[in-house]
Amino acid sequence: WACLVVLTLVAVRKVPHLHDSGNVNTSGSGTASADSGTEVLDKDCCPCTASQVAEATSSYFKDILLELVETPLFRAYTPYPNQADHELHDVQCSIPEFQELALELSSSQLGCAIEQCSCSEMDCPAENWRQQPCGSDTNTETLEQGITRVSPTIPLPASNSSAGPVQYDLTENPEQFTGYGMLLDDKSARLIWENLYTDRFCLFSCPENNDEPSAEKRLVYQVVSGLQASINTHLSMHYGIYTDTQEPATRENWRAGRDLSFGPWKALFDDRVGRHPDRVRNMHFVFALMLRALHTISPRLDHLLEASRNSCPKCAEQYNQTKDLLQSLVAPSAQARECSAVLHAFDPSVLFADQDPGTVQLKEELKRRLQRMGEMMTCVGCDRCKLWGTLQFHAARVAVGVLINDEPIDDDNNTSQFGVPSLSSLRPNDIVALVNTMAQLSKSIHQAKQWARAPHAEF
Repeated sequence: WACLVVLTLVAVRKVPHLHDSGNVNTSGSGTASADSGTEVLDKDCCPCTASQVAEATSSYFKDILLELVETPLFRAYTPYPNQADHELHDVQCSIPEFQELALELSSSQLGCAIEQCSCSEMDCPAENWRQQPCGSDTNTETLEQGITRVSPTIPLPASNSSAGPVQYDLTENPEQFTGYGMLLDDKSARLIWENLYTDRFCLFSCPENNDEPSAEKRLVYQVVSGLQASINTHLSMHYGIYTDTQEPATRENWRAGRDLSFGPWKALFDDRVGRHPDRVRNMHFVFALMLRALHTISPRLDHLLEASRNSCPKCAEQYNQTKDLLQSLVAPSAQARECSAVLHAFDPSVLFADQDPGTVQLKEELKRRLQRMGEMMTCVGCDRCKLWGTLQFHAARVAVGVLINDEPIDDDNNTSQFGVPSLSSLRPNDIVALVNTMAQLSKSIHQAKQWARAPHAEF
């Protein structure tokens, strides 16, 4: 979401959130204990519980978010606003020490399950295969069973216009199984996640869990862990299942030419998320953080909606509906008291409360880490994964930038499109990333809640 050389370039340590992405441990099936839902998400800055967030999300926030992301404004996302005419596969890895990895990945035909694109190694020479990245649509044939047929399509721009940055219709390119990091032993997906957890990306040191005494230093781990838990939940909800045997596609049984459908694979969820209470909590933590960020932005939402209405005719047609939905998110009715409590659960005043030089340095370091994570997403070898990875780490930058209510990094040479925005510099594309990530998290939280009620189910 790109080669083995990176292991010699980056000091790799044991990361508690990772395991062999191609194998799934199905022994000891089941989800985290109920106690994990009653423990506070963060003792300093978010004293609500996962159960409170899950209940408010399932009963209120999720349906509003899912309706909101279907509106014209929130369907279209621009992953690279500073790079006109660049589609996903045109954007090269922007991490210098990973560029050699990307070249080796391309020359070795790795990084994406190209057979799923009906493309053999002979048909897809190394210099061309990245121009046809893997992906699948979700034309629903049996939606009521949660199953969709897989067909070989790629993420396509929302417009064929050659002017300006490329936009993608997110409803046409949903987050789901692609085979990346699962069907081939390409190592790249694991390495990218691994480097998001190493010292290079954490604040001074990576906590092995949520026990780091500093709320500011815990934040990076919690955000990365929570986003990864949500992504793994979506992968488990929309996994590739063989239509002839109803078996999940794995590295051990993968063969080109077999028909796949999308369907749930609970054993994968249990292995990667459900049996790990800290990952479940962090997923709920990130939702609470982003919800508070959206509430903080609420006085500026009218201005952002006006900006989109002036540049998007379809957005103008649904302006009132979009405005009402946003208002429902940031101002729940008096009857939804639990939702209002969750809305205000995250307390940003705890973060960077001191103004001493060490705190200022820590804040700048946090913003640089988040920027670096956005840059890392350009090294993802699967374009659909790159799209959603870029969007979700974009949302993390927006949420943190808004909540620390600060200006962008004080660096005259920093013009990165992956910079952490301040409240005063927000653009409509920033809100699109934030709302769509919240919608993804809401679906993951709801599904985790449903699966927790059926601990012995495999699918």
